Amino acid sequence: GGKSFLGWVKKEIFSSFEGAGLVAFVCVGFLGLSTTFLYNFLALKGGLFGSAVPLGPNAGVLNSSGTIALANIAVGLEVVGGLSAILIFMFLGMRYVSEGGKEGVKDDK
Repeated sequence: GGKSFLGWVKKEIFSSFEGAGLVAFVCVGFLGLSTTFLYNFLALKGGLFGSAVPLGPNAGVLNSSGTIALANIAVGLEVVGGLSAILIFMFLGMRYVSEGGKEGVKDDK
């Protein structure tokens, strides 16, 4: 399983996911910099994440988070990229040891 997985998955892809998540988070933070870092510039603007929250009990308005949803997506992308890269390097290490690498035992006799 591990060899076929490493055959079609490239570790650079997940490293780029991690970098893209970091850049997206910083960009979301700097977009609100006219007031403060990570200012909710989407609040009450309408659209996908800028809906107004009605008064009274919330009936389930999920589109009112503003920049929080964008920051969460960026952090999620970074975490998925980082954890996937860790798993790939663990698979590479297991394969290296099982083939008799530095820590493995390989008898050439």
